[in-house]
Amino acid sequence: MCRPGKGSFTRMSFSGFQKQLAGRMKRLLKSLSGILLNYKVLLFTVIVLAGLVPVTIFSVVQRNIQRDESIKNELAQLQIRAVVLSDDIAAYPDLETARRAGIFLQYSKYTSLNAMRIRIVDTSMQVVMDTYEQENGKYLVNPRVLKAFSTWSTASTGSDSQKTIETAVPLESSAGERLGVFVISMDVTQIDAQFSSIDSSTGIILGIIMLLVLFAAFLAARWLDRKEKSIHMALSEIAAGHTTLRLRTGRMREGTKSAELINEILDNASLLDKTREEFVSNVSHELKTPMTSIKVLADSLNSAGDVPVEMYRDFMKDITREIDRENKLIEDLLSLARMGRPGSKLTITNVSMNELIETTLKRLSPLADLHRTELLFESYRTVKAEVDEIKMTQVLTNLVENAIKYGTEGGWVRVFLNADYQYFFLRVEDNGIGIPKEMQAHVFERFYRVDKTRSRETGGTGLGLAIVRSIVLMHRGTIRLHSETEAEGGASHGSVFTIRIPLKYSDTVTKGSAAKDSRESGHTAAESDPKGEERSSI
Repeated sequence: MCRPGKGSFTRMSFSGFQKQLAGRMKRLLKSLSGILLNYKVLLFTVIVLAGLVPVTIFSVVQRNIQRDESIKNELAQLQIRAVVLSDDIAAYPDLETARRAGIFLQYSKYTSLNAMRIRIVDTSMQVVMDTYEQENGKYLVNPRVLKAFSTWSTASTGSDSQKTIETAVPLESSAGERLGVFVISMDVTQIDAQFSSIDSSTGIILGIIMLLVLFAAFLAARWLDRKEKSIHMALSEIAAGHTTLRLRTGRMREGTKSAELINEILDNASLLDKTREEFVSNVSHELKTPMTSIKVLADSLNSAGDVPVEMYRDFMKDITREIDRENKLIEDLLSLARMGRPGSKLTITNVSMNELIETTLKRLSPLADLHRTELLFESYRTVKAEVDEIKMTQVLTNLVENAIKYGTEGGWVRVFLNADYQYFFLRVEDNGIGIPKEMQAHVFERFYRVDKTRSRETGGTGLGLAIVRSIVLMHRGTIRLHSETEAEGGASHGSVFTIRIPLKYSDTVTKGSAAKDSRESGHTAAESDPKGEERSSI
């Protein structure tokens, strides 16, 4: 058997260690990213930074400003001292005489007491006296000395490291001759020492502020954690099936808005469930009614003995009528289902609305004659619109049939057509008994009937107006109802259905609902415009 060598085993072990280390690093980075992306951690960090960064920046800036101001004050004092001390040499004819007079010795004593340094530079820029005795006999060339010699005026500035400040004052003899430059400098480490004690006090204050900010951030994060847990628990209960529960609204504005929106979503979902249950119940009832009638008729025939053929025919006519009613109900339900799908489309063509209305009313004239109802069509102008011809015919048929069936004997039904530059308006009126105001908001609901007994007699399914509304909305239009009953004291009785649909279907996608007021005013003006009126009676 061939055994792997020691080097091979080492390489395999190292390779496995690399993979294991890489896996651990990935898990660590994933956990760190999860922590950093946690909104509570982000909030905690933001609060800490918002509390500490401005305070720290302000303290640092304020310290630097105060230090610079202190150095400026010391430099001004140094300039005054330089002028006063240099005047002692001006009483002598030259620097050597001043030395013998003991002026340089006085400078040495003065600087030792005041922590200063004095250097005297002759006209050759050689140091003739240094109280620190470090540069005696050397040449001193710096910007202050050069400026004092060139301009023969006082030159002051701090050093590049800002550890010393220095002033150079020109020296003249009692006879007015130039003797050299008087240079006095001072160490500013004492000022820095004072600010070091201030910095320690500031650090303590910043530490206290940091603790307070951290405590406030901790409380805020803990409060948010409680809110999140309460919301999570409530949503978990709702998800478990307790759909009647709602989130509590607090005092925080944003949290209240979020809770209200979630509650609104839950309310809409509950309403949708209730509507769906009612719809299923109504569909079951409506489908069961014809079947019950058919079963009763069939059982009657089966239980009867020898019955005349005429009775069989009457019963079969009743059964056929109930089957037709069942088919009509199923067709209406399928139509509503197809129109309710998101992908449902219209077959848009350029249709003459005048011809469509005339054709539809002629087809409904036998029904109007049966109810002794007069059909009138009034058109103010020729209207062509981009609509689905079949569905618009269905809209007009449903509205006119309802007006005829639920109108009064010997009454009338009027259809008005008008248009402006953007919309066409279709109005169907009757002089029937009207619809009570408390019921008008429900007439477009599925299976809703104002007079259920009369609806059964006329064979209605309760879906006609729901289909009409769906078709109008598919054309991006609107439909409105106005009705007054005699009990409500209306000046004129009956119902008025008003439809407004865009003339161009494609334009409505981009134009939206702009200039609504102008459209409404155009609607009113168009209906009352008598120009070009064409009338036909059917």
